[in-house]
Amino acid sequence: MSEVRVNQIALVLGIAYTIWLTYKILKRTYSGKNEKIGCVAAGYIYLIVASISSLAIGGTVALSMMLVSKVQTVSNGDKYEAKVVSFTSYESRNSDDNGYTTMYTPTVHFTTHSGEVVEYELDYSSSGRPTLGDKHTVYYDEVNDRVTTFGLGTVALILAFGAMIAILVYLFIGMMIYAMNWSMTRYKDIGVIIGLAVILPLFMILFDGAMIYALFNGEEKPMWVNVILVFFTLVLTMAIWAYLKNIYGDGIKNMGMNRKGVSRVDASRFSNTSRNK
Repeated sequence: MSEVRVNQIALVLGIAYTIWLTYKILKRTYSGKNEKIGCVAAGYIYLIVASISSLAIGGTVALSMMLVSKVQTVSNGDKYEAKVVSFTSYESRNSDDNGYTTMYTPTVHFTTHSGEVVEYELDYSSSGRPTLGDKHTVYYDEVNDRVTTFGLGTVALILAFGAMIAILVYLFIGMMIYAMNWSMTRYKDIGVIIGLAVILPLFMILFDGAMIYALFNGEEKPMWVNVILVFFTLVLTMAIWAYLKNIYGDGIKNMGMNRKGVSRVDASRFSNTSRNK
């Protein structure tokens, strides 16, 4: 079966699934109500379901492929010191003040062991204007003709992308639970616990590791950059230790949840109020 045919079948199945999911969500939402389901409301729900579903599934696949490609290139390729030879720029809109920030994407080149000169545009951008001649560590898999970087900017990009995908997957699972008419209480409680006990400390540890990598990756950096990296690495390491000690000590127990995921309430407060009345 050709790749085009597979994509067509996947598209049809995806549309059918989102229609079914939309129907189940509308059925639960309007259950017991005398209101009729309008075309506008149904279309609005369908757009939300289709958007979250496609972004969650497609983003998960894209992130997985990107990580696999980078790991394979780093493990199978050779390490080179590449120099910035040019850069491109674009305007990025700021959500805070509706202004614009100029973002720069450097292009580097390096010479392989076989004498081939390779140019590569880095897969991340920054607001700092690149300086021609700046050095970046790259990995080149000559057999598969793939180039990648694994510096601080790449790690930050992966973390940001991963956080967005995690949120979309969580929403996608919530839609399915809601559509199946199951209770949402446990889902919400688990989301809070996973967010505070797993996702947040994981990203803190990964960011701390990225700064440690940037400190010891062998690239030439000004002394003040090394001092800042050391300072924030130490501060973040101590913060992670204190957070993990708190969250895995009595933190989870004190989140106000009993074994069924229901908040504990002191019933005596209400009984006293009743007597006073």
